[in-house]
Amino acid sequence: ETKEARTYVKRALDSNVLKDLYDVPAILNIPGIGITEVLKVLRDNSVIDESNMPYQEYVDKGWFRVDTHSYVDKTAGTVIHKRVFCYKVAINQIRKMLDKMAGGKNER
Repeated sequence: ETKEARTYVKRALDSNVLKDLYDVPAILNIPGIGITEVLKVLRDNSVIDESNMPYQEYVDKGWFRVDTHSYVDKTAGTVIHKRVFCYKVAINQIRKMLDKMAGGKNER
């Protein structure tokens, strides 16, 4: 990962454009909905795969950004860590999916 890429992600996070996928339940603030339910609805709608990474189609649509970091661990060797960030459009779509799953009872 380049310095420019790290700077872009930091600036986007600071400007509230990107949100960590794991922060989405708190942002949505729907009683009884946690990260487990959010990930399930995304998998059920073929938005993310079994490792919770978004399919390229949804990255291309501007829903997500996947940030990849790698480092060398003395015992494990090179470790690659991926973190998924959501744009507002993804958060809005996740809310719609959850509302549909709940039969509209999550609507505000």
